[in-house]
Amino acid sequence: SSSEPETDDSYYARLLSTEKKWAKYQPWLQSIGYLLRPRYQPGWVPSWRRTKRKVTKCEDHVLPDRKGVVMDATRISDNRTVILKFTPTETQELPIWQFLTSPVLQKDTRNHCVPLLDIHPLPDNDDYAVAVMPLLVLFNYVPLQTMGEVFACLYHLLEGIVFLHKHNVAHLDFCAPNTFMEPGPSLFPKGFHPARLTMRIDSRRRDRVHRLPPFTCRTLSEVRYFFIDFGESVRFASEEKRELISGRVGHYTDIPEFKSNDPYDPFMVDIRAFGEMIKDVILGEYKGVESLEPFVSKLCSDSPTDRPTAAEA
Repeated sequence: SSSEPETDDSYYARLLSTEKKWAKYQPWLQSIGYLLRPRYQPGWVPSWRRTKRKVTKCEDHVLPDRKGVVMDATRISDNRTVILKFTPTETQELPIWQFLTSPVLQKDTRNHCVPLLDIHPLPDNDDYAVAVMPLLVLFNYVPLQTMGEVFACLYHLLEGIVFLHKHNVAHLDFCAPNTFMEPGPSLFPKGFHPARLTMRIDSRRRDRVHRLPPFTCRTLSEVRYFFIDFGESVRFASEEKRELISGRVGHYTDIPEFKSNDPYDPFMVDIRAFGEMIKDVILGEYKGVESLEPFVSKLCSDSPTDRPTAAEA
């Protein structure tokens, strides 16, 4: 039997299974001070059915990240847009994240770990909590336009790795999808949709969206870089207590240390993964950055002992 072709209306009028989870918690989230978008309110009726406006021009057609682990929300107390993340409570992710963004460490300007603004245990499930963090954008979404911007970006990211390693934390999942920036007020002069960077919400009619928000450049807009996701990270009590670890971790699975089952130095894996990321995102994408090649190839040395430490780099 031939099935009807899916229309925009039928596709966008259904919540994805990952969205249903957030919609279920909407009343609880609102009770603790976080407002989800209209799409997740109880009894939501798609606005385009009332207004007869084109589906893709309506704010409530915008779908979130497919994995469903994160969701944007408005913090009711100050109207700030934040990101909520379902975070497991049984792993080291939350303790490491809390440690890294504690008030004392937060004062260190080299700290580029995404701030943990709050943690709310789920009301009906001890295995997960909702972590609250600021709204950030992927660090490579807006093109780097000058060598000055490239060097500033690399300097701040390396500074962030120095900070982590100084506090005996190996991130173990450095990659572009875990590297973000806070765009400041002027990188996107007309703003952007918190769930979909390729759209912006109309400044007068909050229920409408437009495509492709304009952006300026990092030279004109102060951006700050952040690492997110400490789900694979390890922390040691002190430099003396550091140990070798084993097993594959992170995004780059062909790092030489993973080829044998021998234990390896997690801090040197961070350096290699960072080098691989720069190779992908900067050397692979831009012309005129050849001067970085010797530096990156050192970070990517096959022998861990030939790689510089973060501080040396």
